[in-house]
Amino acid sequence: RMGAIVDRVKDVINIDETEIKPVPPMSKEFNTDFLQGIYKQGDDFIMLLNIEKVFSSAEMHTLTETANQNSAIVAEG
Repeated sequence: RMGAIVDRVKDVINIDETEIKPVPPMSKEFNTDFLQGIYKQGDDFIMLLNIEKVFSSAEMHTLTETANQNSAIVAEG
């Protein structure tokens, strides 16, 4: 398991997969590698992150090891 700490959450919504559109070409200054798709809600566009790409496999391995070590410390404690 993994969690993320964020500064704030504006809203939580359910999105039907059929409403997710491909990421359009954007400027070179904006890296779209971490986006899964785009969702249009009213006049707004919501960029959907691909969490598997945000956290690389090496980072995930490190996070998993840290979580396992913390669990072992709590179990011993």
